[in-house]
Amino acid sequence: MTGTTMTPKVNYFAIPADDPERAIGFYQSVFGWRFEVQWEYDTPHGREKNWKIRNEGGDGPGIDGGLTRREFPGQPIGIGIEVRAVDEFIGRIETNGGKILVGKTTLPNVGCFAVCQDSEDNTFVIYERRPSVSPPAP
Repeated sequence: MTGTTMTPKVNYFAIPADDPERAIGFYQSVFGWRFEVQWEYDTPHGREKNWKIRNEGGDGPGIDGGLTRREFPGQPIGIGIEVRAVDEFIGRIETNGGKILVGKTTLPNVGCFAVCQDSEDNTFVIYERRPSVSPPAP
């Protein structure tokens, strides 16, 4: 990608938790992070929440993230890479030896994402923000 095109960057992290309220308490107490419900969604196990993690007050580098209920045993902290077009990058990932674990999924009023795996079995998310959705506040 050259010129004025966007170079994909890691700009989001997601923490899975068995007990989200307990995890929120931990991170608030340890790091002073603030949590707010970002969206709710339906799963095969019922309605779940995604909490936005805000690291406000710092003037150094860093990114905001999210916290969700753990989806499978051993699920690691995940990263999100913003891309200009999920469909384009799904093709690139598959062509270069990666896998798509969860195909393109739309989040109403947010954008879309896909869960992917690289050639070394590391899992990551690519996402495309809807044009009308502003980036997260620093």
